[in-house]
This record gives sequence, C-alpha cells and structure tokens, in this order.
Amino acid sequence: MVFYGAIRSMLAGKLALVLDAEAFTAHLNQSFASWLTVPLEFRPWFYPPSFLVLLLPFAPLGFAGSYVAFQAATAGLLAWALRNRAEQPRLTPYIIAVVLVSPSASLNLADGQCAFLVAALLVAGVRLLGPRPLLGGAILGLLSFKPQFFLLVPFALLGLRQYRGLRAAACSAFALAFASVMIFGIELWIRWIPQAFNNLVSPDEKWLAYGRIWGHSVWACAVLLGVPERIASILQLGAIVSSAAATFVAFRSPLNSDSKLIVLLARQPCWRPRIRAPMMRRCWRSPSCCGSPHRSMRRAFSTG
Repeated sequence: MVFYGAIRSMLAGKLALVLDAEAFTAHLNQSFASWLTVPLEFRPWFYPPSFLVLLLPFAPLGFAGSYVAFQAATAGLLAWALRNRAEQPRLTPYIIAVVLVSPSASLNLADGQCAFLVAALLVAGVRLLGPRPLLGGAILGLLSFKPQFFLLVPFALLGLRQYRGLRAAACSAFALAFASVMIFGIELWIRWIPQAFNNLVSPDEKWLAYGRIWGHSVWACAVLLGVPERIASILQLGAIVSSAAATFVAFRSPLNSDSKLIVLLARQPCWRPRIRAPMMRRCWRSPSCCGSPHRSMRRAFSTG
C-alpha cells in the first residue's frame, strides 16, 4: 500500500505529499479506505528515491495487480537466487519450498513487504562474488534502495578483498540513484536527504512510537527494558561496531560462501536500529530472509 501509494503519487507529480508523513498517511487512508478495516495511524515514506525506480514497472497494474506482480516477481527472483550456484543442489528444491512457505514468508506477503527482493539480492550477490565479482557487486549495490541492508556489504567486500566487487557495488548504487534523478528529478533527493538525517539524529515522536520501538533491535529491546535512551543508543552503537567487525572477519575467513552469507544475515538485527525479528530468524536458519511481523505483534512487544 505504501509502495503503490508512493509511486502513483510521484507519477502524478505530488512530491510534497510523499515527503509529508501526516499528509501521506491521510492520503493512504482515503485512497484505500475500502481495503482497510481501521485507518492507518502512521505510514510515512522513508525509503530512498532510488526505490521508486524499482517500483516503476508495477505502477500501471493497479493496487491489487501491482501487489500480486511484485510479490510473485520477487519470490521468483529469490527462488532463482537460492538455486543459482547452490552448494547442495539436491537439497535446493526443498530449501526453496521451505523458504517460500515459511511463516516469515507468509508475513511478508500479508504485509506486502520487500523481504523477498532483499533476500534475493543478498543471496545472488554474495554467491556471484567469486566467479563474477563485477556482477555480484552490482547486484549487491542495488540493496542501496534499502540502506540498512546495504551498509554491511562494504565490510563483507573488504573482508573478501573484492575491490572490483566494491567498485561495482558503488557504481550500481550510483546508477540507481542517477536513474531516480533522471525520472523523478533532483528535488526529491534534495528534500529526502535532510529528512533522512533528521530521522536518524532527531527522530519524530511518531516515528519512535510507530517505527523504531516496534523493531527488535538492541536499542528497542534496551528501551523497552527501561534503559535510558542515551545508554540504549550507546549499546546500539556497540552492536553496530561488533556487527561490522564480525562481518569483516567472517568474510576474510575460509568459510564457504553460504556460511559467510549466513553470518552477514545474522548480524543484521544487531546492525540496524530497527529490525523485524521473524525475518532475521529465517535468515540465519537458511541463506534467505523472508518476512516481517504484523503490527499487532509489534504492539504486543512494545506494551509488554
């Protein structure tokens, strides 16, 4: 709903609407009233403008059509990524089946999220780094549409001494951003960058209430346990540093490709200020990440 609402609004030239969290939430409530059992309380668009480029092919399909097409396409991409260069080919069909019917995948489908796409890019990119470093790096660079999953990638590439892959990732991320500028204009980035920075250093109270505190991050868990926010932020910083170090060490080690991938995925809950636990549990159990919890689950966690 957020994805479709944002891309359709941008195509209609309503940039200010997309970047105004309250107005955008109101727009979603009005546009999708027949689909909602209760009004949305807070649904901002906080993704980088580059994500809009990936959503563009689905915009003409209508709300229901774009949802089905996006989930089907990204699930298919994930299945291909899991099959491509698999270290245990005979087990691959079973792994794909387990991933796509897992509770986490069901939650991803119910929420209309992009976990299939994130997982596909991570799996395909890491597995291709050995035989085709430029292609693998370019695929990993596309994760810049969701930066919290991209930021550990440079540490992995440095650990592998994959400097060609690192350059390819940077070029890919830049190309995606440049495409968004050419399609939607530079103003979107000019307005989004300070907004993203403000959300990081001085977040809106609603973003804390409906965003960060719903996550199962180190910061969220510490705050919910009664730890002062300043100390919780220090603990989160320590988790970030340890995640970067663990990723670098794992990718420098002689572990096989899928084992390194599992380390990269397993460190995501510690790295991100906001993470959804069911998705990452699925990540470290198999080389994939699929899903996100329902809002009710997050509220239950928040209220204890």
